[in-house]
Amino acid sequence: MKKALKNIGLIILVGLSFASCDSSSDPITPTVVPSTFEFLFIKTSNDITGNSGLWNLKKEVTVGATFTVPTTLRSDDFATVASTIPTATILANQCSAYDKINKRYAVSSGERVIVYNFNTVSGAPTIENQILVTNVQAMEFVNGRFFAIKNHKLNEYDITSPTPTPLTTSFAEITLMAGQVSNLTQKGNYMSVIAGGNLYIIDVTGTGSVLPSYPQYLGTTDIYEGLEAINSAGSQFDLFVVKRNGVTNEFLKIDLSSTLAYSPSSLSTKYTLSFIDAASCKISSALDYTTEFYYICSSNGATTDSFSVTSIDLTPTNPSTYTPTSVSGAGNRYVFGLQLKD
Repeated sequence: MKKALKNIGLIILVGLSFASCDSSSDPITPTVVPSTFEFLFIKTSNDITGNSGLWNLKKEVTVGATFTVPTTLRSDDFATVASTIPTATILANQCSAYDKINKRYAVSSGERVIVYNFNTVSGAPTIENQILVTNVQAMEFVNGRFFAIKNHKLNEYDITSPTPTPLTTSFAEITLMAGQVSNLTQKGNYMSVIAGGNLYIIDVTGTGSVLPSYPQYLGTTDIYEGLEAINSAGSQFDLFVVKRNGVTNEFLKIDLSSTLAYSPSSLSTKYTLSFIDAASCKISSALDYTTEFYYICSSNGATTDSFSVTSIDLTPTNPSTYTPTSVSGAGNRYVFGLQLKD
């Protein structure tokens, strides 16, 4: 796919800009496809030493091949719900999901889940639900259904309930391996997650099941985050993920077969990324499957006041010479919960 020159507007988040272009052949979408999607994220404006609970829900709109300046959809001080939220708590535990069927955006800070509803003709999205809950490790929407991992157990929940309980009659609880849990990602009826260095592929039809031959051990119990699938028609269920070990960040591709089978040759390291590996801070990611760009928002550390944005072209013109770009700036506070609004 030949991509027009892109001003990576997510970099406006840090007050910087750069450009990238691609003219490679792409069997998925072999035509020029400018992005028409939006991105959602939460930005705080608080000091390094703490977080008053003020969340600014932001939207960044793509127009053709360029991005606009992000706009604030609403601002809320969640310190009125409970005690103040330490920055370290948010950055260590944040996770998010977007439901393109029911237009919901859910964000967890480690001690609550906030559900924004975008089903509005005009005006700002509403806060549909605030769920006070701890130890949520990952969440995802699949065909309008909401799934979350809490204490290494994957369940389906009714996200509109003020006190959600597992919907065990519609989905049989799955216990994951102990250890660090990545985010969840989905394509069609399949959902995937990495727990304790083990990759799971889960079929959510019926009451749900882990596919035969899974989980598959990826060879290390390093931290895996930013798990994303190219969620477009015609593409295989290939996965991309960032592996972190407190020193380096590696961008990996997991190339599954057409039957979703995994083999040792499925896993390959594409790039070493330059953003700061703040081990106590989770990254958030989004994959624009029209342009096939993958984006990362990463904190430079809970005791700093800055974050970085990394842009990766998944189909670069010259793969042998291509290098992903990370940019950062001081004083831009904290960003988390990045999601593609498709």
